[in-house]
Amino acid sequence: MVRLIRTIRPDVLFAFDPGKRYQRWHKSDHRTAAYLAADAARAAMWRLLFEGQIIQDGLKEYMIPEYMFYDGAREDENVWVDISEFVEKRISGGAKYVSQFGPGWTKYKPHLSEAEVKQMRDSVRTGIRMKDGKAVEGFRYYTGLPDSIGK
Repeated sequence: MVRLIRTIRPDVLFAFDPGKRYQRWHKSDHRTAAYLAADAARAAMWRLLFEGQIIQDGLKEYMIPEYMFYDGAREDENVWVDISEFVEKRISGGAKYVSQFGPGWTKYKPHLSEAEVKQMRDSVRTGIRMKDGKAVEGFRYYTGLPDSIGK
C-alpha cells in the first residue's frame, strides 16, 4: 500500500474509518483495512520507512492531503455526498451481497428466490439515508497529518 501511495500520489484516500478518539468496532476485515490504510498513509510520508522504495526504486515520500473515511460513527460524519443518481445501482449492488445480509446470513445460498431478492432490495432501500430530501452517503472528512487521524 505504501508503494501504491508513493506511485499514484492520490489527492484523497477513501477508507474505512479507523476511529476518531477511539477504535471503531468493525468486522475484523473492515478494521484491518482501516488500520492498514491509515498506517500506509503515515508510512508513505516518511523517507526512512520502506527506504528501498526511495533509494532503489526512485519513489518519493508523499503525504496524502485529504481523507474520506466511511463506515464510522455517524456523529463524526461531516461531509455528505449526494448519491441520488446512483440509488438504484446501490440497491442492486447491495441486494447481491447475500453472504452478509438477508436470507444468506444464516444459511447461505447463491441463488435467491424472487421474494428473497425483493426482501434484500427492500432492506437496502430502507438503509439509504436522506438529507435535505436527497439520498446521501456520510463521510468523516479529514485533512492533516496521518498521525492525527484518530484525534
